Amino acid sequence: MRRGFVAALLLCWVQMALADPPPVRSITVAVSDNSPPWVFRDADGQLQGLGVDRWSLWEATTGIKVTLRAVTYREAKDLLLAGKVDAIDFVSNADVEKDRLDISAAYMPSNLVLYFHKSISGIVDGKSTRGFLVGVRRGGVCPTELKDGGSFNLAPYPSFVALVDAALNGDIKVFCLPDQQAAYLLNRAGKASEFRHSPPLRTLTAHWAVLKGNDAMRELIAAGYARVDPEARQAVFDRWLGSMVDEPPAYLRHLAKAAAVTAFTVLVLLVWLWTLRRSVKRRTADLLTAKRALAARVREQACLHAVFKASEDLNTPLRVMLHDVANALRSGFARPDTTAVTVQWDGQQLATGTSPDTARQLSTPLLAESQTHGDLTVAYEPAGDKTDDESVRAQVQDMLDLVAQRLATVFERRALQDQRRELDRQMFQMEKLTTVGELTMGLAHEIGNPLGGMKAVAQSLQYGPELSTESREDLARLESEIDRLSAFLRSFHGYAAQHAPTPEPCALRAALDDVLFWTRRDATSRKIAFTVGELDHLPPLQADRHQLKQVLLNLVMNAIQVQPDGGSITIAATPGRDHVELEVTDTGPGIAPDLLARIFEPFFTTRREGSGLGLPIVRKIVEDHGGKISIHSEPGRGTRVVLHWPIAIQVHDAIDSAR
Repeated sequence: MRRGFVAALLLCWVQMALADPPPVRSITVAVSDNSPPWVFRDADGQLQGLGVDRWSLWEATTGIKVTLRAVTYREAKDLLLAGKVDAIDFVSNADVEKDRLDISAAYMPSNLVLYFHKSISGIVDGKSTRGFLVGVRRGGVCPTELKDGGSFNLAPYPSFVALVDAALNGDIKVFCLPDQQAAYLLNRAGKASEFRHSPPLRTLTAHWAVLKGNDAMRELIAAGYARVDPEARQAVFDRWLGSMVDEPPAYLRHLAKAAAVTAFTVLVLLVWLWTLRRSVKRRTADLLTAKRALAARVREQACLHAVFKASEDLNTPLRVMLHDVANALRSGFARPDTTAVTVQWDGQQLATGTSPDTARQLSTPLLAESQTHGDLTVAYEPAGDKTDDESVRAQVQDMLDLVAQRLATVFERRALQDQRRELDRQMFQMEKLTTVGELTMGLAHEIGNPLGGMKAVAQSLQYGPELSTESREDLARLESEIDRLSAFLRSFHGYAAQHAPTPEPCALRAALDDVLFWTRRDATSRKIAFTVGELDHLPPLQADRHQLKQVLLNLVMNAIQVQPDGGSITIAATPGRDHVELEVTDTGPGIAPDLLARIFEPFFTTRREGSGLGLPIVRKIVEDHGGKISIHSEPGRGTRVVLHWPIAIQVHDAIDSAR
């Protein structure tokens, strides 16, 4: 019983093995959707192309439904190897994995070609692309082909469409592509004339493929294509690749010759009409040239009027006036938006407007009192015609010269106005000095007598027997301070009255010690440190003792007052042949260049509590002694005052005779 059942099962299994396989109802084919004109998507995202129509023809012939799965070529091969699709299509003979795929016979040839922009020449093969960035389709044939030729500077793109779009946008100048895909995409964009191509790198053929060993599927697809009507197949190719135009019959060729004769006659008439039209165009061009010249003249006059208007107010700040003149000058050009004006005046530069890199530049010097102080430069977009450009260039140069002449007149008027203001200021200074002279007369009278009494009291107290030595020294210093104050009043009065000093040999060290003693408290309260060089070896100075102390006191107090938050003061002296060079240097904020030029003007001061007479009195005392004074300062780097003070003549002579 049991043996009979097993035998029956074996018999059923043999019958099933020998029976015919079930018929195939549908197949799935993976295709690339970025390979026009083979397979690509239209504006609505639907698949179309030669491959779609071929498989539709195969489906209609075999009755087997074909499902096209549009993916990248790499994904198509992965799907086939994974058994998720039955076949892949549009496989190149150059990138077939022959050990894993069975390919069909070739059904469409094409050439692998290098395309390059028409501005480039000399691209003939992969080797000649060295130095260029070459666009390729990622996973295609081109990367391998170019690397074998020694070209490694490659830019991969995901699809043919993306590759051609990059070339059309100018991202790449050279790209590698099969000629059919390139011709379709470039002509679709209307840019085929913008590119050239090399000779074919190699010939490619198109195939469909199935998994290695799937002979049944390979024979099924091959048998289906063998049954397709050849005319229907050719119609599909002609639809997407085009077809040759048939040669016209003989009678049409004769008609063409007659048409050529007629065309020649018409051409003669057209030449005659063209001659008339050219004459009219020439006259029209002359009228347009005259119109442009008139418009340019009107713009020039309006520009000059605007320049005169912008420069007529002499009280306008110079930089503002030059900016207004530059803008007015730009308005005189046909295209002010592409015109730039640059004004350079005494080291300062003012620019307005922008111009293209191909702009013409013209320049003219800016004069004031017969001296060149800068230049006026205009950059404008040139005219297209060479003759017109030369004419415009001459007009622009004439306009620049007129504007420069106007500015020269304005600069001279502004200089005269500045001179008049300076004279008024000097007259005002003289009036103030006269007032100072009258004031000092009263001060000397009102303060001088009490100071004399104070000095007498100080002198009498010095001889008291009960006083200590320290008190006597303090009274002596008080007497010296009274003498200094009296000398200050005489100097203050002498600034207006021009009294001469009474010089005598003076030791610089002794005068400086008194000054440092008087200013020690102020320096200590402001945390200012003194650094004094070696002064004992210096020869005596030829100076009025009190005026010398007044000079040193003014310089030291100025150095203290400009350093409220602490700092240092350095005093050094160097002997010369007939003078001593004395330097007083501080670490204060320094003096701006425009203020440094006015530092010795009477009553000019930058401090609210200052009188503006300290440095003028110092300079007068130094010059009255035959010396010189100079001040060197930069903002943020402190100030250095240099005195050149004469040496006492008799001491100098004694030293020379001793030698």
